[in-house]
Parts: sequence; C-alpha cells; structure tokens
Amino acid sequence: MGCIRSEGLWFLDGFSVRGLRTQLNTVSASRVELGLPYLHLPYASIKPSLLVAAQSGLKAQHQRRRGRHCVRARERISVERKCKGYMDNSCVTDASSQSDEGDTTFKWRVENFSSLVGKGEGWTTSRMFEISGFRWYLKLNPRDIKSGDENEYISLRLALSIESVRPYMVLGATFKFWIYDQLHGKRHEQHQVSHGFQSASRCSGTPCIVSLAALTDKSAGFLVNNTCVFGVELIKAVAAKANFVSEVLFVQKIKNICSGPQVYTWNIEDFFALKSRSNSPDFELCGHKWFITIDPSYENGNYISLFMSMKVPDTLERNSANLVEFSICIKNQEAGDSKREKVRCEFSKNSPRWGFNRFISLEEFKDSSNGYLVKTKCCIEAQVAVIGTSKVD
Repeated sequence: MGCIRSEGLWFLDGFSVRGLRTQLNTVSASRVELGLPYLHLPYASIKPSLLVAAQSGLKAQHQRRRGRHCVRARERISVERKCKGYMDNSCVTDASSQSDEGDTTFKWRVENFSSLVGKGEGWTTSRMFEISGFRWYLKLNPRDIKSGDENEYISLRLALSIESVRPYMVLGATFKFWIYDQLHGKRHEQHQVSHGFQSASRCSGTPCIVSLAALTDKSAGFLVNNTCVFGVELIKAVAAKANFVSEVLFVQKIKNICSGPQVYTWNIEDFFALKSRSNSPDFELCGHKWFITIDPSYENGNYISLFMSMKVPDTLERNSANLVEFSICIKNQEAGDSKREKVRCEFSKNSPRWGFNRFISLEEFKDSSNGYLVKTKCCIEAQVAVIGTSKVD
C-alpha cells in the first residue's frame, strides 16, 4: 500500500490528481490487491511533477488510513493455576501482527510466564494470525527436553493452518524466531529456518532455542517482571506446485473456570459399521457442549483420525475464545496402557475443532494384543479442562 505501480496503468490508492480524467475500476486478479477503490490513470498522462505530488499525497493518506484501520490485535487469555486456594498472579501473552513492519512479524508477549511453566511440559498454541495471505499459529513449549540432558528448554514452532493448505501445492517459507531482550531493547534472533509447508508437513520450528534457566536469568533481559516476548518474522513465502501427489495469554487462578478435567466415554459397539467420518452424541463438560469426530479410514484407510469439537454458543463473541487442555484416548479394554494424546488449544467461532489426523495406524488399532479393539467394540475417552479464556481487544 501507499505505492504507485506501473503495469500499463498507474494505480493511485484513493488519490485525486487535478486535471486528469480518472475512473474507478475493480481490481482484477492480475493487479495488486489492496481491497480499496483504485484511481486508474493512463501512463502517458502522468507527468513527473504530478507523480511527485501523487506520491506525497499517497504517503500522507496511507498513514492516516493505517492510523484508523490497522489496529493491533491483542488477546488476553486467562488460565487457572492452583496456589494455596486463592487468586494467583497472572501470566499474559499479547499476540499482535505488527502492521508497522509490513505485516511480516507476529509478536507473542507472555506475562506471568512462571504460571505457564507451572502447567508442565507440553505445547500451547497461539491464536491464528495472517501473514502474506496465509493463516498461521505459533506453538510454544516452555519445558522441552533433550535426550540425555537434565535441563529444560524453550521450543517454538510455526504452523500453517489446515485452511491455508492447498492440494498439490507446497508453500516454501523462510522465517526466524526471536526472543526480545527487554533490558537492552533488542531482539535475540535465531538462525533462519526454511520449510516446505504442505498437507503432510504443516509445522516446523526450532527445538530447544534457549534453556529455561537462561531465559529466566535476570541479567539476560528476556524475563522482566515475569514477562517475556516471543516472535516470528516471515521473510519469504512462495507457493509452488508440488512435484508429487499428496495473543495476550493470561494465566491465573480464576474461580469460575473448570480447571479440573471432566471425562466422557464414547462406546462404539461396532467399529466396522463406521463407513465414513462419524460424530459422537453431544455431551457437556466444563459448562460447554462437545462432540468427538472419528474418521476410521484417513489417508486411504491407513490411519484413524480423532478430533474434539466445541459447539460454540451464539453468545460467545467473535473475538473471544476458550483455552482448553484436553486429551483423547482409545482405551485398552483389557490391560495395559491406552493410546492417548494431550494438547492445549484455543476453541473459538473461528477454530471450533482441534485434533489429530494420524491419531493411530489402523494396523496398531486392530492388533488384538493392544486391547483397543475387542471383537467389534472400541472405547474413546475425552478429558476436558477449560483452563482459560481469551479476548482480542
């Protein structure tokens, strides 16, 4: 925005040049997409003096428009933490897409980081954000581990939303994570990461960026007043045809939030009667209605998919969400361990469903020694704890 491009015509974003005949047109797919009316001026009618005036006018008008419309989205997520039975101090992340940097950077500020660390090892996802026309979200693990290492580490991943995945296309992206040094006012940037995002690989990142001990070291400047700032800068994103087929986060003690897990069991009497994706009966846990979705033949019948869906009420505002810690498992009906996956995700009108495409291979599921399938019966168990809420200001 705010620039003049020559493709046979000059496009001046809402700028009027005296003495020149103008005409408003709809921008075609081959022209730059700004989502606003354009003033089309024949190339030959542009004089250098008018071009300078046009550029100056565009710049001033563009700054005014960005001041009115480009407001940073901030999300605050309240997450419960038990501490001596009363309200604990809070952990907040401020999620914003940085419009002043060309919409290439996403910042995630975490306040009361210690409360998130207190939740233990595991991934926490940000709200979805849009950069370069694609939807993304960040994943943060504050207590990741290395094999043979007793230390705990911070790990970050960038994930492409499933809605942005296109069949037979690979989105080649280059990006880098950073942690903000609040004492010295600068970013501690990581090496660039390049990844081909596609349906089979929607997530990439840098494991064990920095040790938890180093992050919490006061002299490092990463954690100030129990607050730290993470971010990702998308340097390049180019979609190409594949050569094969294939937020402010607020963590605190909140009395009216269901922090303890509640359980629902879905007994499927005849698994082989499921010919396609099927839903469980609706059930209520933690004050919300849910249902489980099973796909018995994902990826040509090689995997079973499982998803949790919240029936988001109409009363929930569009910019609000619930931070949910949930697990799904296929129970061992005889003895031994069940097959379980556990995550923390934000459920909203925009993202009411989360789960696992390749929850378990069909071969492992049917293996009688695992006890997952007894004759034709299987039992799917869901545990839900609504540990917070979020809102974009």
